[in-house]
Parts: sequence; C-alpha cells; structure tokens
Amino acid sequence: MPTLLLNKNTQKFLEQQLNPETRLSQSMLFYGGEHLGKFYIAQIFAKSILCKKHQWQGCNECDSCKAINHNWHPDFKIFQPTSNSIKIEEISDLKNFLMYKPQLSENRILIIDEAHKLTPEAESSLLKILEEPSINSIIILVTPFPNQLMPTILSRLLPVRFAKEPDESLKNFLINTYQIPHEQLTLYLELGQNKIGEIFQLINNPEYLNTKIGNIRIFIDLLNSNFVEATNIIQNITNKDEYNLSQLVNDWLGFLQQILVYKNIDFWNKYLKTDLSLLLSNSTLIKQLLKNVLQLYNYTTNYNLNKRLMLENFYLAIH
Repeated sequence: MPTLLLNKNTQKFLEQQLNPETRLSQSMLFYGGEHLGKFYIAQIFAKSILCKKHQWQGCNECDSCKAINHNWHPDFKIFQPTSNSIKIEEISDLKNFLMYKPQLSENRILIIDEAHKLTPEAESSLLKILEEPSINSIIILVTPFPNQLMPTILSRLLPVRFAKEPDESLKNFLINTYQIPHEQLTLYLELGQNKIGEIFQLINNPEYLNTKIGNIRIFIDLLNSNFVEATNIIQNITNKDEYNLSQLVNDWLGFLQQILVYKNIDFWNKYLKTDLSLLLSNSTLIKQLLKNVLQLYNYTTNYNLNKRLMLENFYLAIH
C-alpha cells in the first residue's frame, strides 16, 4: 500500500471515521484535482476500516490486513473502468458483490475509480444502491470531476475534498520518505507537476517515467526541427498504434506550465543536454505555445480527426 502525503485535516477526518463510536458513512465521495492521490488514499482508508484493530493504514498483523496485502480480501473490491464509460452491466456486477455478508471483516467495501465515467443508466442503477444500501456495505466514489455526477447521487455521498499540498511540504515528504537525490527529485516534481499521485506513479513505474521524458523530448525536437524533420517525427508518432496522442499532448502542456510557473529552464537544459533559452526565452512566447498546445489537446480529446494532419498543423502554428 502506498505511502502518500495527505492533508492533516483530511487525515484527521478519515481517522475519526475509524472510531467505533462514530457512525461510519456507507457512501463517500473522494474528489479534488487530478493526480492528488485520491484513489490511493481510498485504498488506505478501506484497509483501515477492514483492519481488525481499526488502525490508520492498517496494523499489517491481523488476517484482514494480511489478506489486503496479498490482494485477496473477500470483502474488498476495486473497480477501475477499462474504457471511456462505466456501463449499467458493470454496476449490476458490483451490486452482487455488495449483497453478500462480510466474510472476514465487519464491512464490505467497494471503491469505484473515475466515477465521472458512469453512463446515465449506470448512474440510475447506482442511485438505487445508494438509496437502499446493503447492511455493512461501504461505497467510495473517486473522481476529479464531481460536477459530472447526478445531483441526486452527490446528495447521498459524504464528500471528502483533496487539495494540492504546498510545494515545500511535498519536497520534504519525498526526501524523508523516499530519500530521493536532488536532481531526481526535481525531475519528479517537474514531470508530476507537483502532484503527489502523479509523482508516486513516476517513482514506482519506470516505464511511465521514461514515456513522459520521451514525450517531452519529442516536443523539443519539434520546436527545433525544420518541416522535413518534423514530418519524420510526426510519422514516427502516428505509425505507432500504442501511442496515446492525448497523453503525449497533455505531457507537453504540463511541461510548459511548469516552466511558466517555476522557470526551471536551467534544469531542463542540463537534463536534456540542450539549450531551451532561445526557444522558451520569455513568458509571452511560452503562453503562445501553451495556447497552441491547448488547442491541439482539445482536438485530440474531443474530435476524431486525422492525427498526422493535427500534428502537422500544430507544427506550422508554432513556427
């Protein structure tokens, strides 16, 4: 189970829910900006509830904690959508899980990640579950976009808001918890946009880290290239079926935003062994690039357009 930085007030509130004298809510909403650790904290909270000692982050000694640590707890289920929507059939399957009595712990807990992806039909089905919850069942919805959920669903959830921690607190936490060298720490903060959930992924998933670095290198190459060179770069991108164009452009957005806010060009010059001083010499230029990248991101996420043409038009717009 991950160790993450959590706002003290939020942690205190969640720990209070573990008190046997507190009436534990059967339906909760973990919401806030993207990549703030909501999903990971939901898992920690669930483990704490299921722990026989009701200890925050679990005691790791009882049968329940050991079962969770080995990913086979019969009273704990995590649902993460594998497509752009959560369908009614999937909610029906989850309802079946909640119907059974707990086998190992006092409660059955279901976490639904990316709850904003619920279809209207799935939301209606979930609403019935929330209106008539099974005894000793707990549902935690996780989303960065609570306004996309039906008001009737929101009214039945106990909201727990997650906010971005101050940069200095985040740095100290990462140094003390993970003993990260200074240059690597800066890299995680830059790529993770100072968001703990995203940084955790970068620390624990080398492939994810390398993909983000590679995406930024592509962006720099496009800035530095002539049209023929850019055409070859774009062709390499669009010929790979596994390339996630939305993620690629989103990484460009994050890179520019970090430079605009923190002005860490010197770090990137050293890390990428290049010179970005002229390309990103002033905030006006960066803002114009951001505008172009935002437009490209809008096209990649909302329209089914030819990827190659989109990237070529983007190249022409920034030169």
